[in-house]
Amino acid sequence: MNKDNINSQYVSQLQIDEFFGVCRGISSNDSICKEEAVLLFDWLSEFDSLSSKWPYSLLHSRLEKMIRNGELSNVDGMELKKILHDLLNVLKN
Repeated sequence: MNKDNINSQYVSQLQIDEFFGVCRGISSNDSICKEEAVLLFDWLSEFDSLSSKWPYSLLHSRLEKMIRNGELSNVDGMELKKILHDLLNVLKN
């Protein structure tokens, strides 16, 4: 392995760890507000290297639809909470 490959893997792992932290923080509340959904969307948008990988691609496209009109409905907030909960359970195992 060369140094650039190791560096890239390390940065990728840091991004994944940060993603888990953001998801845990957002899903720990009783409900998810628009600002939290936008924060997660913006975070996902910032990391192009993850944009084509599951689960980031799925979550990014779903969030984009949820906040398209600048709002997050109660139904979308509950759906997002379920998505994050399920995602964290899958990735934990």
